[in-house]
Amino acid sequence: MTDELPEDANASESSEALKSNDLSEPVKSTEPIQSSELKTPKKLGPAQISLIVAIVLVVVLGAADLFMFMQTQGAREGATLRLRHQSTAWQKYAPVAIKDLQGNVIYEKQCPDLKTAICAATSERKHLVGANFNHLLFKSFVFDGTHLENSNFANSTLDDVHFLNCDMPNVSFAKAHMNNCTFYKCNLKNNSFAGSSITHDPRTRTAFSMPEPHSLEFTKVNLLNANFADADIKDIDFNTARLVGTNFSNINGEGCYFSFCDLDEARFTGANLKKARLIQSTDKNATFKNADLNGSDFAKQTRSSN
Repeated sequence: MTDELPEDANASESSEALKSNDLSEPVKSTEPIQSSELKTPKKLGPAQISLIVAIVLVVVLGAADLFMFMQTQGAREGATLRLRHQSTAWQKYAPVAIKDLQGNVIYEKQCPDLKTAICAATSERKHLVGANFNHLLFKSFVFDGTHLENSNFANSTLDDVHFLNCDMPNVSFAKAHMNNCTFYKCNLKNNSFAGSSITHDPRTRTAFSMPEPHSLEFTKVNLLNANFADADIKDIDFNTARLVGTNFSNINGEGCYFSFCDLDEARFTGANLKKARLIQSTDKNATFKNADLNGSDFAKQTRSSN
């Protein structure tokens, strides 16, 4: 006769089996466990460093262009808006002519005065080649893409005036009074600033300028054979300008910036260049005879023997 376990005994046996399974050790993998290794970061090579520097320069220059655009956009839009609203009112005025040095009319507009006519011509992107602006006052004005070849600004006053992308060779600013002006990407070949007076407002700063306030900037311009003789151009920014053959004789150029410039055959005879910066500029056959170079910085530059 077969012995049968009671139901309680069977349940107890199943429970013991479950506990035995729960407490059983996990099956160990037969594959070897690979420990993670800490890898030492590789050092950047010269090519990688150069690439990073190039990217940073592109970003900085892009931000500088954006700053310049924002600085002048308001002035341009304001001038255009005023012209639009006033054009009908000007119809009651007689035509005002912009003339050249020989008296020939190069632009004419029905408007109140000559300054308004100049503003209208600039807004309409008219060429003002040979225009005579002698003894005029320009305040908060923008010349954007204007052709001003052979024009005359001699003895004029320019306060907060900006020249952007202008083609303006052979222009005279002789004995002009200039305050907080900007020349950006302009052709200033053979221009004359002889005897001009350039001042600055310490409360303002020119775009792309160094931390100190500057009164005038010549960023990325061509000043081939220009004449600054006897001019007062203290603290002016000429960085990246082409100044081949430019005459800086007897200037007051204390604190000026001439870094990354082409100064070949430039003349600084008798110039005051105290604390001027001429970093990484070329000056082949440039003349510094009797110039005051006290405190000036010629870092990473091969000085001319003249």
